[in-house]
Amino acid sequence: MEPNRARKIVRDKIPALLDAATRQKNPTFYSLDEINPAEQLKLIVEKLEEEVEEVCYLFRKGGRIVIGKLLEEIADVTAVLDLIRKRMNLTVDDVNKAAVKKLDRNGGFTVPVVMEYDEIQDFEEKI
Repeated sequence: MEPNRARKIVRDKIPALLDAATRQKNPTFYSLDEINPAEQLKLIVEKLEEEVEEVCYLFRKGGRIVIGKLLEEIADVTAVLDLIRKRMNLTVDDVNKAAVKKLDRNGGFTVPVVMEYDEIQDFEEKI
């Protein structure tokens, strides 16, 4: 990648949908498969973080949440998770089995429980 150029994963129809302002940034498009696997994973994780942050932002900004926008953002997160699943050669059935196993072991979020704890202890590693 050239200096002073950013890159990120975008949906496959984005190149045809760009506006004039974005075209002035001289975008170049290529397949994710054209870069090394470590960089692919880095870009995918960055995309997941971006999409999750957009969901979180809808709640943090305050005010009324527009359900249509929330659904779009959740769909974006789901699409990136699906990309990860496919890249890791996992099936939907694999994910569903893992979800059932974790549900049996740790429970679910049907009735979410809040846990307060001293931050010096790291409970996440034990769960």
